[in-house]
Amino acid sequence: MSLRSKAARFKDADRRVQRSNTAQPSNNLAPSASRTLEEISVSTHGETRSTASLPPLLEKVAPRTSQPSHPSATPSNIEVKEPSITTKEEPARSQTTALINEFEAALPKLMALVFEATVKTDGLEEECKCGHGRRTITCRDCTLYPLTCVQCFATAHKHHPLHWAEVWNPEARCFERKDISDVLPLKSTTPFTVDLGHSGTDCSSHSLPIPMTLVDVNGIHKANVRFCTCHGIHERVSQLVKSGFFPATLTQPRTAFSFSVLRQFHLIQLEGKMSAYDFCSTLRRLSDNVFTDEIPDVYPQFIVVMQIWRVLAATRRLGQAHNIDTLLLHRRANNLVVHCPVCPEPTLNIDAGSVALPTAFRHLNQLQLTADGNHHANQYMKNTDPLSCSLFKGRAYFPDEDPYQAYLNSLGPNETEKSTCSHLNAAEKQDRKKFKRMRVTGVVKIDCSHLFVKAMVDLQLGERFANTDYALLRALQFYKTPHSPSPSPPKALLGPSGALVPSQKEPPQPPPATWKSPYSDIVLSYDIACGYARNLSERATRNFAPSLEAYVAGIRTIIPAVHVQNHQDSCMYTYGHAYTSNIGHFHGETAEQYWAELNQLGPQVRQMNNGHRQDVINDANGDWNWKKLRQMHSTLDDEILNARNMYYQHRMSFYSLTVLHLARVLEWDKLDRDARKQVGKDIECVYSHSKRKIPSQQSIFDALLAKRSYSLDLPPSLSGSTTLKDISLFVNEGISIQISQHDLKMKIFMNEKHPMASLEKEIQADSKKLQKRVDKWRSEQKLYTPLVLDDVKSQVSRNTPISSEILYLPSDYDSKRRHDLGLDFLIQIESELREGLAFDTIMSIQQYVKTLDALWLHKRSDCRGQDQHTRAAAQIERVTARRQALIDQYNTNRSAMISLGLSTHARSFPPLRVEDTERPATKLKRSIGDSRKVKNILGTGIHTSSNPTRPKGNKAISSSQGTTELSHVDSGLLKTMSVNDGWIWRLGTIGKLTDEQIREWEEEGDKVAWFRAEAEMERWREQWEIKLVECVRCIRSFRKMSETWKKLSLSAGMALSQSIFANKQAHMFKRLADKVEAVFTRVQKNEPTEYREGEPFLDYIKRHRSIELSNFHDSYR
Repeated sequence: MSLRSKAARFKDADRRVQRSNTAQPSNNLAPSASRTLEEISVSTHGETRSTASLPPLLEKVAPRTSQPSHPSATPSNIEVKEPSITTKEEPARSQTTALINEFEAALPKLMALVFEATVKTDGLEEECKCGHGRRTITCRDCTLYPLTCVQCFATAHKHHPLHWAEVWNPEARCFERKDISDVLPLKSTTPFTVDLGHSGTDCSSHSLPIPMTLVDVNGIHKANVRFCTCHGIHERVSQLVKSGFFPATLTQPRTAFSFSVLRQFHLIQLEGKMSAYDFCSTLRRLSDNVFTDEIPDVYPQFIVVMQIWRVLAATRRLGQAHNIDTLLLHRRANNLVVHCPVCPEPTLNIDAGSVALPTAFRHLNQLQLTADGNHHANQYMKNTDPLSCSLFKGRAYFPDEDPYQAYLNSLGPNETEKSTCSHLNAAEKQDRKKFKRMRVTGVVKIDCSHLFVKAMVDLQLGERFANTDYALLRALQFYKTPHSPSPSPPKALLGPSGALVPSQKEPPQPPPATWKSPYSDIVLSYDIACGYARNLSERATRNFAPSLEAYVAGIRTIIPAVHVQNHQDSCMYTYGHAYTSNIGHFHGETAEQYWAELNQLGPQVRQMNNGHRQDVINDANGDWNWKKLRQMHSTLDDEILNARNMYYQHRMSFYSLTVLHLARVLEWDKLDRDARKQVGKDIECVYSHSKRKIPSQQSIFDALLAKRSYSLDLPPSLSGSTTLKDISLFVNEGISIQISQHDLKMKIFMNEKHPMASLEKEIQADSKKLQKRVDKWRSEQKLYTPLVLDDVKSQVSRNTPISSEILYLPSDYDSKRRHDLGLDFLIQIESELREGLAFDTIMSIQQYVKTLDALWLHKRSDCRGQDQHTRAAAQIERVTARRQALIDQYNTNRSAMISLGLSTHARSFPPLRVEDTERPATKLKRSIGDSRKVKNILGTGIHTSSNPTRPKGNKAISSSQGTTELSHVDSGLLKTMSVNDGWIWRLGTIGKLTDEQIREWEEEGDKVAWFRAEAEMERWREQWEIKLVECVRCIRSFRKMSETWKKLSLSAGMALSQSIFANKQAHMFKRLADKVEAVFTRVQKNEPTEYREGEPFLDYIKRHRSIELSNFHDSYR
């Protein structure tokens, strides 16, 4: 296209302007009468225009550009395009915003309608239909109640005596809210009264009206109450309660609360954590929101009534009012606990022989418990009502106070223990200043893995092991085996109310020899398990009963999955859930979930007296358990599908590793998975990489400290007492600080990219910690390298951020400058430590590369829908960023090594790029079915069948579908596998390792990876099996409870009202059982085999495992 002349283009532009002047304006903008102020500039780059009078219109025709307004020369072969018109699109409104805007437009109409509804005028002051008065009164509490006369209103509200009357005031020309007793007082010819004893109808021999205050959900009312005297002198309390009102006192009550208002507050406090004070204030404002001070304050009476109401509600719902203990002899007598329907419970949901299960199947009858402390549910020291005690009296979650205090006093003041792990010590880390003037500093509770609270005790100044012991033993003695000779637990263990009592020199009655645990295994998760479990048996024997030693000694302990990361490395392999056999995926972190609910009650209960506080928390515990119970069908549904799908994923990963290392697997398989060997501070086992075979910064540092003869050419300024250990500690800490600086930079970068308040706080906290470390290190630097202080002072004057502050180690200078500053004596030490750091970094990068492979596999094969893909992409982005950060750290460390003398061309530690970390999939011969190959976590291509590794929805994969069997893997196929990895996977080309060291290290890494993959697979398989058995146990529990309540309803001599309530409970548990049974039926359709009604759990799971593993490796059949 040839370039048009400037004149032609100018004419075209002028014509467009003229057309725009005559065009119909839009958006109600009036056209301008003159265009004389418009300026047009045309060049080969296009045209620009401006105007002072009509900028919006002209900008819409041809927006002004940022190009120069004067023409400039342009090569003739360039095509000139007119600037495009771009308009910013208005963002789409959400459905919520659209709905709100719709309501906003209708606000005037809605306001008029609200006035009509709240101020009724239809028929106002007209003659009532009854002919006995004018229509001057109405009721807002009734639905669609019209204006009527006073007598019609009283008749209509005979059974609604606590509705508010809206009475027309002719003088003020408005409606006034009044109690019905004020509209028709006692002095009137037809006074309005609340008649009790005959379902609200008049009694032929009623008492004189008694003025009372009745509280309902709509406010606080004045009422004239008449009691029935048909059977003699009336008894107020019984008639009030039968009529649905709870009296504030038992002697001549003048205040009563409707059951409705008590139940309403009960649920509001449980769900919304509203205090009784705020609720009573709300009731007063509902009564009169202007003259509220004229309304009686019922708060003092209300808190007493609610304390009684909680106990009554629990006693009624949990069967103690129906003597349920006569049918459930195995449970602790008189208990008011909401029991977990899934945990093993003798005679209720487990097989008769489940206690003596083989070790490989002990998880089928396993009690999984968690222990955790909380310091928000505390209590201030109160100088009022010191004798207040809980009305639950040790029958719920808290023990009886007197025996518990006697137990604590029997321990003595020095009954303290410290955790053996220096990384976490929950018993000592609490700041005791915040417990000043507190009687109770918190609570410790025992949960099951299904989040049901089992037991809870008060704490005093931190988590003493003795407190946890008491809670644990209470939780363990909920049930007894059928072998117990009596329904009561051993008296040497439990007091009359079910409270544990401390041991005595001569126990009043030794525990029966036949009493034993109803579980085949007990696992306790506790964040300080490494210290707590050490002397548990000894403490139980000393503080309770000697017979408990063997019982408690069998308890296995783990540390929750997140908490164990803060422990010593050895704790991971001794107490990590992934490496503990036969516990499923019991990670233990569920212990803290309840605290989010209980912490909301903290500000209330810390101001209560002790009894009231424990009652409120007991009630909250029971409600928490109840909500878990009613949702158990959906919980089990989700958990079974998750366990099954996760098992298939980990099974595929483990299978691919088995194929890759087939020649060595049979030898590895002979090793003991449970063996743990203490070597110094480290634990050696099949899951840990032996640090003695890995050249790392720590191992080199330890070697330096162990050397007795080492050539150190110390400068004259250092004293003769300076040792190699001192120098090594100094240099090692400097390098560690640089690593922390690098990590801090990474967090700052991530926060700038994706700002988060939590990350910002973490950055601030890390910066403060790092600053303290640097300040301490600088003080040592003055001693060892005083000549660098001038550089330090210069840097301080520049206000360098702590993340970028230079430490001035030898590697920070060139060789001449190092010599001048007297740093030569540190060169060899820093060089060796940095070589170890290089290996550490490479190993970390390897793990992140493998993690990325797994994440990409998960995203491709498992993610369904935009939300799952978005979460997977975010996770991949985080891991990729961490990999890049480690690459940068390696290269920074390499630069320091070069500064210290490493050749830039040396093969020992070459520069590292992203492509050097790649570990591509193994190359296989092209064959049919290659499109269905799945890349496993190590990049090995393993052939699968037409079904994906992870089933969609409820679809399960049978053992013959998920993977290709080992027996079908041709040996020639394995020979065709070749690897073309980045150099980080070929350690023979770097460092100073011998061939033997390289071989040992690589073989050790392969073995550890195989055992870890096996452990993950087996934990998920156990979890799958546990959840299947839990479904059956839950169905049995609900059925048994339904049968129990049905039997109670038929008990001789039981009142009809109690019998009807028992029938209601029986029907409720039947429906709960039906829900779980429906879930289990649906799930079993895709299981390897189905459960047969009445079949022992062991037979079911053995058959299930045999079919599922029929085509797998021999050692797993």
